[in-house]
Amino acid sequence: MLTPLRNLPLLAAMVASALSLMPACTSATVLSIAPAETTVIIGSTFQIRVTLDVVPDLKGCDLVYGFTSARLQFLGRLAGDIIAGPVGSYFDVLLPDMTAPQDSVWYNGARLTGTGSGPGVVVFLTFKATTLGNAHLTCLATDLRDSTNQMVAHSCEGGLVHIEGPTPTRATSWGRLRCLYR
Repeated sequence: MLTPLRNLPLLAAMVASALSLMPACTSATVLSIAPAETTVIIGSTFQIRVTLDVVPDLKGCDLVYGFTSARLQFLGRLAGDIIAGPVGSYFDVLLPDMTAPQDSVWYNGARLTGTGSGPGVVVFLTFKATTLGNAHLTCLATDLRDSTNQMVAHSCEGGLVHIEGPTPTRATSWGRLRCLYR
């Protein structure tokens, strides 16, 4: 039978071999909705930014975001500075959601000349608030590629939109105000 002190080198060797077999941790960039949580008034049109943290080389992206279709209506998109860039040409397309109800946004964007880099905005998504309540924006599928067509390691974070009604106010008149302050 082995004593506890004799097991210490064996235990250390087992831990070292287990650590050597584990994959190395890599820091990944984050694709996120900005602002992550926002409040809008029913009937209003607003923009959500899809942002990307530090990435030195981005050639293209394929983004699929789901949203609560009972509360939001998707109106359009505008390429952000990472895809459009200050110079050069780019291509972006919005693929139609083929199933009813329309509850997802399928966006493809690519730099045709040069590459994009972050941090910055990948795309602006425009919505209209149609019903009171909370609407979720979730990442359904994302793919980022660099100039050698290799996948860019990333994580994806969704967002939340609070849709509220207008704040009721009482009609005031000059006569009512004059009576209050006499």
